[in-house]
Amino acid sequence: MTKRIIPIIVVLFTLITTSTFAQKIAIKTNALEWAIASPNIGGEFFLSKRISLGVNVSASPVKIGSFKNFHFSIEPEARYWFKRPQAGPFVGLASRMAEYSVSLNDTNYKGNFITFGATCGYSWLIGERWNIEAVIGLGYLNCKQKKWSDDEPMPEVNNDNIKTLAPIKLGLSFSYIIR
Repeated sequence: MTKRIIPIIVVLFTLITTSTFAQKIAIKTNALEWAIASPNIGGEFFLSKRISLGVNVSASPVKIGSFKNFHFSIEPEARYWFKRPQAGPFVGLASRMAEYSVSLNDTNYKGNFITFGATCGYSWLIGERWNIEAVIGLGYLNCKQKKWSDDEPMPEVNNDNIKTLAPIKLGLSFSYIIR
């Protein structure tokens, strides 16, 4: 999966840096992901007066008792702002790709997933360059994983595949706008 993510990052970065609107960029982090021990950072680039493109990355090397969570994800999103970027309501299209390894109690999961769907949210200005943003999204989830208990060996191939409609995004983010 990592081999697929690197070209996506390169293409998105190239598109973003060659066509940003008035060179406006926002750096952001999702506080809800920090609350579940998933450090994250993102950037949002203004492509026009009403359109922005963002990319968030997160990773988590957490081990607490019998709970272990290791993951890496990348999340691109295109947004249409009804007023102007980084202020007021918006709708968007988002995707997320992740690789993970999770152990909880006696069950282990190792795999990857991809999501694609629609988002909506609102952004409040709290200062000249600061804002708070709430976002929620719903879409398609395709998950391929190996699932096994501690008393079994890890399967050679994926044995638990999930394809369903699911929540794909939930966020309460803080942003700093660079001009």
